[in-house]
Amino acid sequence: MNEKYPGLKFVATILNILAWMVLAIGFISSIFLGIAASTFAAKIYMLVGGFIVTAISSCSLFAFSRLINLLIDIESEIRRLSEVRPALDKKDKTD
Repeated sequence: MNEKYPGLKFVATILNILAWMVLAIGFISSIFLGIAASTFAAKIYMLVGGFIVTAISSCSLFAFSRLINLLIDIESEIRRLSEVRPALDKKDKTD
């Protein structure tokens, strides 16, 4: 099948991979920062803060990747329906 928008599909794939990398690296670095902090309060703040920032960043990247795929799917569905519509109109006129 001749796929439309290969550049956008590529960008969505890269964003998805980047989101997984941010999630893994952010999780690991948050743990290391939490361990390296000097006081107990700083350890908790670094750990929780790192997890929150990692979650927000990776969720944003995941969401944008899915949004690109959704828009491509919507376009292809609209194109398919626009090709079917004239045949349906012609059938209705003959009935």
